[in-house]
Amino acid sequence: MKVALINPYYGLPVPATMGGAVEELMTIIINEHEKQSSDCKFYYFQKELDKEDQKYKPENKFKNTELVFVKYNKVLTFLQRAFGKFLKILGFKRKLPYYVPLDYHKKVFKQVKKLNPDLIIFENNLDSNAKKYIKYFGKEKLYFHCHIQDIPKFHIDKYVAGVIGVSNFITTDYEEFVGKDKKMNNYVVPNCVNEDKFLKTVSQKEKDEIREKLGFKKSDFLVVYCGRIMEKKGVDKLCEAMLKTPDNVKLMLIGSPGSIKNDKTEFVKKITKIVDENSEKIKFTGYVKNDELYKYYQTADLQVVPTMMEEAAGLVVIEGQLCGLPQIITKSGGMVEYVPKEAIQIDRFDGMVDNLAKNIVELSKDKDKLNNMKSASKENSKKYRKIDFYNNFMNMIDDINSKIQKQ
Repeated sequence: MKVALINPYYGLPVPATMGGAVEELMTIIINEHEKQSSDCKFYYFQKELDKEDQKYKPENKFKNTELVFVKYNKVLTFLQRAFGKFLKILGFKRKLPYYVPLDYHKKVFKQVKKLNPDLIIFENNLDSNAKKYIKYFGKEKLYFHCHIQDIPKFHIDKYVAGVIGVSNFITTDYEEFVGKDKKMNNYVVPNCVNEDKFLKTVSQKEKDEIREKLGFKKSDFLVVYCGRIMEKKGVDKLCEAMLKTPDNVKLMLIGSPGSIKNDKTEFVKKITKIVDENSEKIKFTGYVKNDELYKYYQTADLQVVPTMMEEAAGLVVIEGQLCGLPQIITKSGGMVEYVPKEAIQIDRFDGMVDNLAKNIVELSKDKDKLNNMKSASKENSKKYRKIDFYNNFMNMIDDINSKIQKQ
């Protein structure tokens, strides 16, 4: 069986030599697939890297996966995207994620035609040539793997046989948008993270050294936030809540405003000002390599994920659970499906700041409850291991294939 996995135009390379959450997940699937004896072969279509990024180009060294790097006209694609933005400004409606078909998608389609796969999965964005895929391959072979919620909605039932959501929330979200009367063959494949990066032991000495380096005391109750510094991530709400807690309750913001792509936004300036004015209580760690994250997670006492948007899943909650962190999250999208029942869930709008502060303070004084939540996190994390993610993905492919064969 030949399965075409199509990386969107905005995607980074797979395997994930340049990072990227979706790219990390696809890398896990490819690496796990290499360990199997399978008659299913993946063909991963992605854009050829620019000259300056060639050093990040992954090696095509897999037996069960072929990496297909697609060359396309970059100037033409730039002009097509610019024209699409112009149409958007003018208020034109669109039926697909792109106003104008991109040359990259045109070149991908030509190569997919040559391959003639049994199944085609669009990763995290639909191809601008979706109608051509339907005409040539039939809609029953086309699926959309949706990793995020905040993308433009469109009647995807016209272009694919089904949606593969990373949570029940994502799949239901699309079903409700297109109408539950529409016949779609949808799936839920829960995400995972590479547990090997987080199940490492950190000595007490290392934890003490990290705290000392950041200016925290051993006796401080340390809250950790890991994520982008954006308003929709609720960082300002968390900072406001922290300022309502006792002096021994501190906040560690993993990362640095300087490492953010749009680091000059007014919101980033706002958070930086809060940190600067409360430097004894709130601190940025500075840039932390992905392979070093586990040390900072395990140095903390509690993880807070104060997302204001509808989160598709929330990979950081899995990371925190692997490190045994008790968790407070907002009732956000699919993220609530990923935490144990012992985790504290608070409303995003009704008294959020006060509720955050109240729960943080209560947990800082209740070691028994913290230990119970820590054990629950560790146990719950076992649901989101690499092999489970891979098996769920392959079971889905087998189920789709059996349905195609019956048609």
